[in-house]
Amino acid sequence: MNINIRYAKLLDPYIKTNYPDYDFPTEDQLNDKIKSFNNIYNEKGREMVFEMQKFMGYSFKRNIIDCLIVSAISRDMSSPLIIRSRYTPEEFLESLMHELVHILLQDNKDIVPVLDEPNSTIRNHIPVYKVLRHLGYDNKPDSGDYLKAWELSK
Repeated sequence: MNINIRYAKLLDPYIKTNYPDYDFPTEDQLNDKIKSFNNIYNEKGREMVFEMQKFMGYSFKRNIIDCLIVSAISRDMSSPLIIRSRYTPEEFLESLMHELVHILLQDNKDIVPVLDEPNSTIRNHIPVYKVLRHLGYDNKPDSGDYLKAWELSK
């Protein structure tokens, strides 16, 4: 499975309208960021994706996943996979792994057991934090449902 990390050049102008006071990076700065994101993915991320699938016992159902990088967005998302450009390469890799767990679970929704948790944010993030911890990321969220999911994932 390949990750195609690229600038969402056509999407970015629409997103920018939601952030009138934000100091946006130039296209050259974005391209430099994306190069560093690709480098860390190639150095560490490919092996992490393999380990994620092995740990979870599931496989991605697609050969290529586009990872769209934008100047700014309120939160990263998995469908479509959109990640903010403001991250350091290591922060990007953690966010990418987080969103890829969501995608892997969605790809296998027919066989993934549903947790007995009424809150969908908590339910959806318990396995995410468990996998991230296995991959070496154990950053405690600072609020609400994400914090609860992190605590329950131990």
